[in-house]
Amino acid sequence: WLLYVPARQSPHKATGPRIDSAHRLRMLELATEHLPRVGIWTDELDRSDGSVPSYTIDTLRRLRHWLDAHAGEEVRLRLLLGADQARSFHTWREPHEIVRIARPLVMLRGHDADADTLVAHMAAAASWSGDELHRWRNGVVTTGLKG
Repeated sequence: WLLYVPARQSPHKATGPRIDSAHRLRMLELATEHLPRVGIWTDELDRSDGSVPSYTIDTLRRLRHWLDAHAGEEVRLRLLLGADQARSFHTWREPHEIVRIARPLVMLRGHDADADTLVAHMAAAASWSGDELHRWRNGVVTTGLKG
């Protein structure tokens, strides 16, 4: 399954134009309504009034708890993100715990033309062990998208 989790307020996007949560949710519903095995979980929208940012670690903990209670511990989580977010992932709240709960899948685009370029940039941040960088590299997927 692919589960979309729209954020109420991203801590990494505090500035710039904001689209109302209800409108973003409706656009996501329209974009995914005919796709098989795709769902939308509104946990971040439901639990916050927007005055505090949504943190991925909190959402993943809540999802893992729900899955363990309802779907079983065998359900594995993956976190799909763009290479731009992977580059700065070490600045996220509890990044090592996030990747423990949900292994990342990184879509290459923009400046990161290949996995080696991305991992070299991540290594320069000096926040990841060699084993962790290897797991990040193994989670890189190509999308065919440019820019």
